[in-house]
This record gives sequence, structure tokens and C-alpha cells, in this order.
Amino acid sequence: MPECCPQCDGKGTVSGLAHGRHGDRLLTNVRCDLCAGQGEIDDRTAAWLKIGTAHRLVRVARGDGNQHDWDFGKSPSECRRCGRKNTQSGK
Repeated sequence: MPECCPQCDGKGTVSGLAHGRHGDRLLTNVRCDLCAGQGEIDDRTAAWLKIGTAHRLVRVARGDGNQHDWDFGKSPSECRRCGRKNTQSGK
């Protein structure tokens, strides 16, 4: 049985920021990529989200949260200065 999409709360769209040619920015609604604009997710996607959330909670409890920093431009050396281990390179 389909569930309400947790990303868009069943609306089928989420807020997004569009950048114009002249440097202007526009807050707009874009199609939800999780439910493809349908507002509902199927049982398989719901199960996948529950498993992913459980895995994330385990990583956070272990302190393995530095992948997020690398995704946003922090180098491994910056993570080490913050006291985080670079688990990708084994250092």
C-alpha cells in the first residue's frame, strides 16, 4: 500500500532555488525526486528509507559522520583538524 512521501509531504513538489542568467535567484517549486511528483512512495521505497535511516543512525552513533563534510568541500586534512578520522583513505 503506498505511503505519503516523506520528502514532499504528499504535495509532489518541494521548494527549490533557481539561478537566473543575470545572477538573480528565484524560490520555486520543483517536482519531488523521491516520489517523481506523485506524492506517494511504494512499499519498496518506504522499506529502503527505513533501512537507510537505521544505517545512518548507526554511523552517527559510531562517529562516522565525516562523509557529509567531504561532500561539502572539506578536505580530509580539515576533517582531521576537527578531530575526525578519514575513513575513506584509512588514515
